[in-house]
Amino acid sequence: MHTSIKRFAFATTVTAFVGFGSLAGAGAAAADPVPLACTTTPVFGTGAFSTCGTDGWHRVHVTCWNWWPGGGWYERWGNPAWGQQQSWSSCDIPFTLRSWDITF
Repeated sequence: MHTSIKRFAFATTVTAFVGFGSLAGAGAAAADPVPLACTTTPVFGTGAFSTCGTDGWHRVHVTCWNWWPGGGWYERWGNPAWGQQQSWSSCDIPFTLRSWDITF
């Protein structure tokens, strides 16, 4: 009986320290850094890509002229990319690229 009380006390103490350690280490979550030195580059009037010089998430955003009747334009976003990786997006039809920029 004495051994089981010691085991229970030990397990309770360990559990308390593990719980406190996880709470003490859980600070406020830091926001992702905004990347610097970012560029967007059009490709043959059909698409564009973005890349950044420092770490942080970015996406290329393009607008394209409609190819169906009625005129107007539509939007496309590229894949999320980190830092120097490239984010690509393109229009449905060649040479219909209207504008391109980068979003964070």
